[in-house]
Amino acid sequence: MPKSHPKYERIRNDLEKRKAGEYGEDSLDYFLSLIHGTDFKILHNIRLRFKDYYFQIDTLLLFPSFFIILDVKNLTGTLLFDPNHQQLIQIRTDESGKQVEKAITEPILQVKRQYSQFREWLSGINVPPIPGEMLVVLTNPNAIVKSLSNPQLVHEMVVKNTALSFRIEKLISKYGTSGWNKKEMRKVINSLLKHNTPLQINLLDYYEISISELLTGVRCPKCSELAMERWNARWKCHHCKNTCKKAHINALNEFALLISKTASINELCDFLHIADPVRARRLLAPMNLTTQGKNRYLKYILP
Repeated sequence: MPKSHPKYERIRNDLEKRKAGEYGEDSLDYFLSLIHGTDFKILHNIRLRFKDYYFQIDTLLLFPSFFIILDVKNLTGTLLFDPNHQQLIQIRTDESGKQVEKAITEPILQVKRQYSQFREWLSGINVPPIPGEMLVVLTNPNAIVKSLSNPQLVHEMVVKNTALSFRIEKLISKYGTSGWNKKEMRKVINSLLKHNTPLQINLLDYYEISISELLTGVRCPKCSELAMERWNARWKCHHCKNTCKKAHINALNEFALLISKTASINELCDFLHIADPVRARRLLAPMNLTTQGKNRYLKYILP
């Protein structure tokens, strides 16, 4: 979309938060790999139905004798935990050098809620109960942790990712190895994977953006400019003069992610900036895309 779009900055900020979350998850896996003493299963982003709603767990660790729910936060600045008032205050310096104070959903309360919901969910799959633990894990090395209230609780439940393996090894020593046998462990894992329901978001609906507001066309894989022109069985970029045979594949992927996983030939012509439907069909033929419907109702299914 154009950088001048009124929602551009909001979307860019949301994207940066997503990237930060993925970075935090990757760094978490490294420190979890340092744990010694027993085998365990790591499950990320498990979203389960609870009564009439869903709840999501950032990271779930399953041991034979206990489980741990990790609420992962990649926050920077000074973090003032205030469990008694169910709040977390973040103080950080913005791009202009000004200190900004912001209230964030209190993660200790959040992980406690997830813990309660997961215990009840486990009781519904008929496996023996085992103890559980919960931790808030901070993955940004620049975060400074302070307590405004209940410092003992903050100390017990908030941990930097660099110290996570040591904290978990203490819990392994505490709970031992007796608990679920291999069959029960397998049943829990299979049930989690079966009932995991990832959130599906229609981005255009979520941000209230119409298709007409999107920049369309085939993006140049070399300079990222829009839009390449179909020329002599290749795509040609007028900005950097790069040519490419398969540049349209990424554009089709963008169409599937943003607009729809099915498309008529006219919709694809508009999106790819191809005037002739016959040329567009010829372009799609080597991809062996599955179709549905016939004649003017025919649509391509985009994987």
